[in-house]
Amino acid sequence: MPIRLLAIDLDGTLVNERLEMDPRDVAAVRAAVAAGVLVVLATGRMFKSSLRYAEPLGLDGPIINYQGAVVREIASGEVWYRCELTVPMQQRVLAVAEPNDWHVNAYVDEQVYTARARPEADLYARVAMVPYEVVGPLSKWVR
Repeated sequence: MPIRLLAIDLDGTLVNERLEMDPRDVAAVRAAVAAGVLVVLATGRMFKSSLRYAEPLGLDGPIINYQGAVVREIASGEVWYRCELTVPMQQRVLAVAEPNDWHVNAYVDEQVYTARARPEADLYARVAMVPYEVVGPLSKWVR
């Protein structure tokens, strides 16, 4: 039975610690696409952060983002699937995270928000190559 779908993680799999893809991996993915395999990136990253890796691979189908919470087509940007946390669930998470000083990123329309600048936010911004916006306590911001 031929392979019809290949799902590949980005960070630590296809993308190394220097945020680069090995040319051999790029060639292998391109060969799979040329052979008719649907290659899908599956990542915790946001769409615009993962898109920069999809283009050199010659991908134009879906990307699975946000740990599976959003599936979006590369070519059109159309959202095929979205599963967002409800506001009450967001508030429950923040009711635990904030008193424990846990870092939380909030994602809205491909923008990253956080309560305050801290090393975790800076690391995410550097790795994902996206800026973040500081908005103060997320529990007061989420609606």
